[in-house]
Amino acid sequence: MSRKVLGWNINQRSGLGKEIPELVFQELLEQDADVIVLTEVVKNDSLSVFIQKMREAGYEAAISKNENTNEVCILWKAEIYQLLNVDDSLITAKENDNPNYFMVELKDQNDKKFNVVGYRIRVGSKESVNEYEGRARQMKIVTEKLALLNGPTMVVTDSNNLRRGATRKEWNLSVLDSMLAAVGFIRNTPEGSSIYAETAVSQEYEFAEDHIITKGIEIRDAEYDRDFVKRDTDIYVWGKDFTKHIEGSNFYKQILVGFPDHAIVKGYFEIV
Repeated sequence: MSRKVLGWNINQRSGLGKEIPELVFQELLEQDADVIVLTEVVKNDSLSVFIQKMREAGYEAAISKNENTNEVCILWKAEIYQLLNVDDSLITAKENDNPNYFMVELKDQNDKKFNVVGYRIRVGSKESVNEYEGRARQMKIVTEKLALLNGPTMVVTDSNNLRRGATRKEWNLSVLDSMLAAVGFIRNTPEGSSIYAETAVSQEYEFAEDHIITKGIEIRDAEYDRDFVKRDTDIYVWGKDFTKHIEGSNFYKQILVGFPDHAIVKGYFEIV
């Protein structure tokens, strides 16, 4: 039986976002996913309230244990899944270049076990003068963790990769795919862009940064969903675009920090 998975970067930016907007909760309720992975989450009173509301809606949750920076939060329907194990051993801090990474092992009603991983490649390398070499180094840490996992695994990620057509040898989608293939994983990426403008100048200029990556799990009907912008048109003033080019310049306006600035990535999964 297929189940729904959803991933979303909710743009709390290490505490610059002061609270999780109500639209996030309302959208997740409507999406009714079985497994949810949230990135750019921050531990504060707002998160505690959010998790309590999700529990009242039938979800259990686990969150990474980083140090004053972004967290990964994984939620699952309590009536379907049982938590077996957690890996929160990779600590992200402002002083290091570790990726945001978190894993839970779940068991479903048919006693099928599988791993759910959320990771985010961070921007702003401290350990390399080459930003993109730094991102590739973070991905190497992720793949080393993935290589240790047993059984079917589903990874939901904001990989902060470059646009589809980028050819930088240090960090592009081909580099990401090669690193994943080396540990037996494949990337499932919807059509279109997950950040910036909904419609790019061309396909190769699409910024598809959010993916569902799998081993031993099939994904179907993957898509990017921006319909949540309709919940607050005062914030999402450019409709499904998260930025607006300032005419005659190289600058872009952005929506307010604290409101999601990535499309939801979602699809249906089945253990094979």
